[in-house]
Amino acid sequence: MTNQLREREPSGVGWARLPAPQCTRRPGVVSISGWRYGRIFVLSSLNIMEMPDGRGDVGPQWHISVTRLAARPGPAQVLKALRLVVDPARRVACQCKADEQLVREPDGFTWSNPREPSACRGCELQRANGRPCPLHASAHAS
Repeated sequence: MTNQLREREPSGVGWARLPAPQCTRRPGVVSISGWRYGRIFVLSSLNIMEMPDGRGDVGPQWHISVTRLAARPGPAQVLKALRLVVDPARRVACQCKADEQLVREPDGFTWSNPREPSACRGCELQRANGRPCPLHASAHAS
């Protein structure tokens, strides 16, 4: 089944394939690819796993990560990247959205964070890029 599946390539002018991290042969991973459109960068992976709609069947899922050079991607840029996802009829909200707290930053950007304080994504990002964690900035300042 996996030999016949391929990631969908973006259509339209302006998309360029980028080198992507090589897929380690983990069960269920079919392929990983990288794409660029102007200042947008997209990592896409095709996996065979349980479908998110809760019916219990297994099938292909495309997971994407969208970033933008020197800024956060805007809604139109995220929608452009979502065209990489093949089966929107089976798309549902990620279960993590129900199990995690929603964080809204002053500029309106929202993201989810684990409820366990030891796994804060904002603190992880601070360690990577030096920007203060929006949830724990005062705790890191001391």
